[in-house]
Amino acid sequence: AMFSTRGYFASFSKWSHVLKLPSKRTLKQFAPFVIPVTTTQVGRCSVYVAMGNTIASCFGEHAMAAQQIVCSFFYTFIPIADSLSLTAQSFLPALMMTNNVNNDNNKQVRAKTLRHTILNFLKAAGLFGAALASMVATIPLLVRFFTSDPAVAALVNSVVPILFCIFVFHGVFCASEGLLLAQKDLIFLGRMYAAYFVVVPYFMQRIKWMASTTTTAATGAAGVVRLQSVWIVFIIYQYIRISAWVSRVAWLQFKTERDAFHNETML
Repeated sequence: AMFSTRGYFASFSKWSHVLKLPSKRTLKQFAPFVIPVTTTQVGRCSVYVAMGNTIASCFGEHAMAAQQIVCSFFYTFIPIADSLSLTAQSFLPALMMTNNVNNDNNKQVRAKTLRHTILNFLKAAGLFGAALASMVATIPLLVRFFTSDPAVAALVNSVVPILFCIFVFHGVFCASEGLLLAQKDLIFLGRMYAAYFVVVPYFMQRIKWMASTTTTAATGAAGVVRLQSVWIVFIIYQYIRISAWVSRVAWLQFKTERDAFHNETML
């Protein structure tokens, strides 16, 4: 049979379909995801906006230039481990549906399989973390291709140890978040990111306030400290997220195994 892209999308390319409102059934299916997903995305973006605002408003041009270079590396490395999250979201739901029959034997098999899969994801996360940390270690060698200003290069290099500590566990973060999304634990994620939306920008603004009220003649040295402090807030935020996500995955797995093996224990 002949197949063409135009033929396949013919039924979707009409303006009447684009402008047509979704059905009530479709709205009902998507309604539970709107608030958790929205708060998750807003919570993520608020952190980066607060970082940019803090640095741009009072840290000077050297810190701004260094932050731009740091973010270039940061946003380049970040998507590498995202494949763990995407794989978990696509692979785990099908696994959880396997043998999805309401009997104790299938529940136990599914619980054991889920535990094995989670451990494999965490092992892969460790490998991703090691690879990303190795890439971060090359930044001092590559920074000369981004700036010829020694002051800016020094600021960038001052953040490298913090970036190393962030990326060495970034695989664990992506894997655990993907596992939570795959298990549709959206309410937990939405609430956590709603809290981060308020808390992290608050501490960024505290740094901004401290920087604006501190007067010093050594502006270069102050810039190093200030840029580092912004990223220190970020790494604390990142480690809290990792701890929360991993703990939540462990708790959900504990509940799954408890439900699966409850009747067997009672016997």
